[in-house]
Amino acid sequence: MPASPTIDSPDAAATLAEHLVGLDPATYQRGEDYASGRRVGKLDRVNDQRVRGEVRGTRIYFVDLIRTDPGWQSRCTCPVERDCKHVAAVALLWLAHLNPHVLPDVHAQALTAPVREPPERVLAEKLGRALTKDESAFLGKLTSLHNGYRQSGRVAPVELAKL
Repeated sequence: MPASPTIDSPDAAATLAEHLVGLDPATYQRGEDYASGRRVGKLDRVNDQRVRGEVRGTRIYFVDLIRTDPGWQSRCTCPVERDCKHVAAVALLWLAHLNPHVLPDVHAQALTAPVREPPERVLAEKLGRALTKDESAFLGKLTSLHNGYRQSGRVAPVELAKL
């Protein structure tokens, strides 16, 4: 059985470029403007199948690029929900990360957002051991709380109680 394609497998750049070509030209252009305008605040490698980006639009939107067999799917927290300008911006940055020569028209300097490792991996490396199930669950709740705060600018007491 062949391995599932990943976000950085040899065909990832080509298939992501194909996905971008399928976007409405105006959406692609707005995404390119967002990418070159440094509106993508974070670009995280969540796992082998998912890239997550944080884009500053009217508010902060979270974008997931999901590697499928054979292509890509997207999700965004904006009202459009998928294949929007925020998705295009994150996809362009991930594409530039995979192959900086693929996008000659987009300023390379603007496309150098660092790719962050998942917090679980970083913490496990710092501890020198794998996280326990409880530690992973707590870190997931804490990450969710943090993302909610970054999006809304507040934390409800009921959310803190979930920790």
